Amino acid sequence: MNKTYDKIFVGGGIASLMAAYQTKRMAVDAGVEYDILVLAESIHPPTAVGSHITLALDGLGKLPSEGKDTMRVLMLDAMHELCAIVDREKIACGLRKGYQFLGRNAEEARQLVDLIIRDFNYKEDYFREVPQDDVFRLSGFTHAWETDLIGQINAHDLLWGIQRAITELGGDVVVGRYYRYYRHHTARGKTELYTSYNREMFESRNVPLMATGAHHIQYMSKMRGQTYPEYTIAAHARLNPEHAQAISRRPIAGIDSQFAGDVLWATLDPKNIFTAGIGYTSTPRGERKLIRGVRSIFREVLPDIADLYEDKLEFSFGAMTMTHNGMPIIGRMTSYDVSTGFGSGGLVAATMAGKAWANSLVQGNHETLETLEALQPQLFERSRRARRQAPGVT
Repeated sequence: MNKTYDKIFVGGGIASLMAAYQTKRMAVDAGVEYDILVLAESIHPPTAVGSHITLALDGLGKLPSEGKDTMRVLMLDAMHELCAIVDREKIACGLRKGYQFLGRNAEEARQLVDLIIRDFNYKEDYFREVPQDDVFRLSGFTHAWETDLIGQINAHDLLWGIQRAITELGGDVVVGRYYRYYRHHTARGKTELYTSYNREMFESRNVPLMATGAHHIQYMSKMRGQTYPEYTIAAHARLNPEHAQAISRRPIAGIDSQFAGDVLWATLDPKNIFTAGIGYTSTPRGERKLIRGVRSIFREVLPDIADLYEDKLEFSFGAMTMTHNGMPIIGRMTSYDVSTGFGSGGLVAATMAGKAWANSLVQGNHETLETLEALQPQLFERSRRARRQAPGVT
């Protein structure tokens, strides 16, 4: 007989794994028995290296002041929570806080900081000017401002660490299964999830949490046209210590001042791996164009040594799930739960969503989840009305 789970999380990205982990961790810490399953085709970050941790979400600039303040508090809490998770579970993922905004002169660098404050919910006192001898030494950049509320992390290692933590807490993770469909049996109060593997079935006492990628989630009922994929690329190479010291005396991350269009971001981690990424493309066929672009970036910002590493570059290409208003889709539909659409702010936003799900599922506290549902009222208002008419249904 199949095991019956309290909750099944569908998807192998950060949204699914973080929600599953935080739910299981909260249940264990509270002494509550709550069985979970993560069902995934594969464990997959958007790109294997160089993911950002940031308070930014693409749609924050469109929110009213009160909404911005609320989201700032939630995202700040989530960033601290993410760092605490990495520390508590001893996940070796190269987490480092600190991010420079680079300019070719003082005015250019300051303009970029002003843009971040205006459009991405940061405050003036989050930033400090960097002494010139400590600026990320990429060719052409001479000035920078820095904040500790943006950083870098190896998302691939983070996801594998979260998966390990879930299993150590007693949760189940089944990888290599492509989700096909589910059936909800109202009379029995059970949901059956079927995979493409031999009509394999998993049973849950509650509706599933769908946290799959842009290519899959758009085919769910009520989700057509709500999300779309954008593709991004990162290139990386291990520098020898002498070359790494010439760029920076410490692990470092930064972004250039051409914030519109192709955005350059670059990092140097404690293992002397230099990573750079640029822009987005709306089609996977744009991979070759992005590879050409990132090769060009290497030659531009590291002109003295680029030729030495031309044949050593490795590339990571992946998709991000975007929404039309730039805000994530987190909440309870009538027949399933959903957590997707985090775009470029995925790691911190997924941690925020995961904590909201944990509070709702384990403690019955829906306050934060309802705040996040309000970001996409066109999707969740109908299900909220249905829940008000049927008290006790979550």
